[in-house]
Amino acid sequence: MRAIHYAGEDLLTGTLIADAVLEYAQALAETEGSATVEIPVIGTGGQAVASTFLLGPSSQLIAVELPEFEGEELTDPELVAHLEELTAQLKRPVGRALPSESIMDSQILDEIT
Repeated sequence: MRAIHYAGEDLLTGTLIADAVLEYAQALAETEGSATVEIPVIGTGGQAVASTFLLGPSSQLIAVELPEFEGEELTDPELVAHLEELTAQLKRPVGRALPSESIMDSQILDEIT
């Protein structure tokens, strides 16, 4: 388990979830983007509740490992996979679109004639 320090609060969540949130936050910051993400955290009663984070270039997140935590590790494989995919999309280089063949063909014809 990890505690994510966010907006003056410590929120407990699973290690893989916290890692995926931090990676996504870093990718958003590098692209000057922002997004909201909803993740499971341990609520005050000890049960899992949803918490929404606003991530962006000015987000300050810290995740701290909690080896002494004795509860069950929070997991959400689908959420982690989704965050990893969003992170990968942000890290992919964006290429320039090539002109369509019809435009290229007309440009070549103009040059020949």
